Amino acid sequence: AGAGHTPPLVTGDLRTEFVETSLSAPLGMLSRWEAPSVEFSPLPGETVLLYTDGLLRRTGEPTDGAFARLLTAAAGVPGALRDDPGAVADHVLRTVLPDAPDPDGGLEDVVVLAVRFD
Repeated sequence: AGAGHTPPLVTGDLRTEFVETSLSAPLGMLSRWEAPSVEFSPLPGETVLLYTDGLLRRTGEPTDGAFARLLTAAAGVPGALRDDPGAVADHVLRTVLPDAPDPDGGLEDVVVLAVRFD
């Protein structure tokens, strides 16, 4: 369930794409609500990236441009780094935010979690 958050990004040798999630309200917005959920199964060797919206905001680009930058960064992870989820996360962070100033003056946290599936 998305609960108002950014969609996971799955990347591997054969694909790099955002996981299509159902639209849902942010957590705590509705007292009687069940979040619609979506299931997906990463293929062996794929890495799933979960990230905060701060990663997108710190690019300083409109949302569509920031998502495109993230997708391009994940697709461009060199093959030699793909086996190491930490290296994948580092590559994505360095590519998406090479020297980008934080438009909020340091108020936007950025968190990236990379999990590899074998």
